[in-house]
Amino acid sequence: AVCEDQETEECGLCHTIHTRDCVITMREVWTPVLYKVCVVDSSQVGRCVDRGSRSCTVRYQTRCHTKMMYQDMEEDYPKCQVEQVNTCTDTATDTDIYNLVTPEDDCGQVEVMRCQIVRRKVRKAQPDTRCERVPTRSCVTRNCTPAKKTCEEKVK
Repeated sequence: AVCEDQETEECGLCHTIHTRDCVITMREVWTPVLYKVCVVDSSQVGRCVDRGSRSCTVRYQTRCHTKMMYQDMEEDYPKCQVEQVNTCTDTATDTDIYNLVTPEDDCGQVEVMRCQIVRRKVRKAQPDTRCERVPTRSCVTRNCTPAKKTCEEKVK
């Protein structure tokens, strides 16, 4: 900035007045600056962590479980027992039919199975099977070398 003093005269009296008449001149000046440019080898770009590349997959497994469901119900059931029954062979004539048992008949004891249907309470079990898909995450770390970085310093 260039500044100059000026003198002015008014009404015969002289006074010294200081005014600034400044002009700012801008000019372009280049200053060298040092900076660093780094380039990573693109063939080695990956997720290398602690000298290893980590790859994860999610697999689904089917897990089933069976629970028994119980139900009380009534069902028909044969109740059987062995009874001794008196039986005779038929040697009687028509006139002897009116006599049910005659002493001259051949009679003997025979075992007979007699059954009757009764209702009984039983507890029936029915399996209830359910399945679900469970995700399992498994990761593998593969050895790798960190990507090579080449740096160079430039002046701009």
